[in-house]
Amino acid sequence: MGPSAFGVLGLTLTITLFALIIGCLGLNEAGARYIARAMGEGAHSDCRAISLIVFIVLAISSLLLTFAMLGLAHYVGNWMASDGVASGLRHLAPFIPAIAGLQWAAMVLKGVGWNVRQVIFENCTLQILIFAFAILAWYLTADPFSVLVAYGIAYLASAIVSAFAAVWALKSLPNQGIACKEVWRELFSQGLPVTLIGISNRIQRRGDAIIIGAVLGDTGVGVYRAAYTLASATRPLRKVTSTFAIHHLARSYGMRRADLMRSHYDIGVRVSLALTLPVAFITIGFAEELILLLYGEQYKEGVLVVRILALGQIALVAGGPAQALFGALKANWLRMRISLTCAALTVMLQVLLVNTFGLPGIAFATASGFAILLLSFIWFARDRFDNFGAPPLRGVHSAVTCALGAFLLDALPLSGALSIVLGAVGATVLFVFEIKAVKNLATRIQQQASDGNLASQTQ
Repeated sequence: MGPSAFGVLGLTLTITLFALIIGCLGLNEAGARYIARAMGEGAHSDCRAISLIVFIVLAISSLLLTFAMLGLAHYVGNWMASDGVASGLRHLAPFIPAIAGLQWAAMVLKGVGWNVRQVIFENCTLQILIFAFAILAWYLTADPFSVLVAYGIAYLASAIVSAFAAVWALKSLPNQGIACKEVWRELFSQGLPVTLIGISNRIQRRGDAIIIGAVLGDTGVGVYRAAYTLASATRPLRKVTSTFAIHHLARSYGMRRADLMRSHYDIGVRVSLALTLPVAFITIGFAEELILLLYGEQYKEGVLVVRILALGQIALVAGGPAQALFGALKANWLRMRISLTCAALTVMLQVLLVNTFGLPGIAFATASGFAILLLSFIWFARDRFDNFGAPPLRGVHSAVTCALGAFLLDALPLSGALSIVLGAVGATVLFVFEIKAVKNLATRIQQQASDGNLASQTQ
């Protein structure tokens, strides 16, 4: 659809999802951790209470946000100097309740441990429906606003399927009633920091598009959005590993098992790297070929942007278990301060570099922000969580090897066939190396679980 129209599409999605973070009040993220913790404690009435409270709040807030977005779309478009963004917001706003519904269902499925279903519904099913509906809408109308409607319909369909699965999951729990009075205060007390964390995360991951739109226009956003989409091919993988980490860390905390928490953190990082590094290796090594194949010559300016952002995505995915660790240990206020500080530093770098270096400059600022965030979480975890131990810099050598190998693959004057062979071999080696570490950690977790069960029986 061209960089300009694609930029309007990207800005509209960015603004809508950013507003939805505020509308959810952080309850979807906090609720998943509290449900998992209640599952570990066997407090199934708390699981139902948390689910009901969050459902009611999200239903009300999403409706209010829909009306607010429809009323403010014109002013947002004027601020972005784009009539297309204003029209795009009006087309997507009616589907905000559906997006919030998908968030609620994902929260329930994460909390009760139905991780496979959650990943399938929120990632695989949603992405397949978006792709199918968007292609059909563009083919029939060649109108970017119809593509936004297709996005909304895909969210609605995924929300309906996910909601049925979430209700089924809650009904499958032992019947202990609903205990709303015991959980609502604690849940809402964690909502504020999680909301601010969500805002800061969204600024780091999507705030660059708003800055580019204000400085370089819709076309710049379109090129950058295409590059970001390609570089963040591991984004669904990050959601998979984050879901794994959130559930198991919170549940281990509810069981008062610090040894299991440490092992689950380690395996979460290793699984993240096993899934991410091969994709990043291919993305960096074949960035130009992928851009030309998927988007065309008019997006070639984004080749360097793809490579820079792919490096940042490694740090972003590896940081998922670290963020889940802070949530499981009830350190959301500390996590909030870290996230807000890193987001502020990222925005400052983006503003400083965008005018001088253009898209590569803002890509460097974004990738640097991801790395700073990861290092900050590890630093504070070493300092604060004595009962957990010091999370080491797992897999740094693998990440460095991946980056150096990918840039070398791109720089060498190799034939196309030889490059493909070397790329496949390199990605496979990275995957196998990390999977071996995952298997070793999985064996350790099984042994720890067996030792814990034996100790309980002895007592």
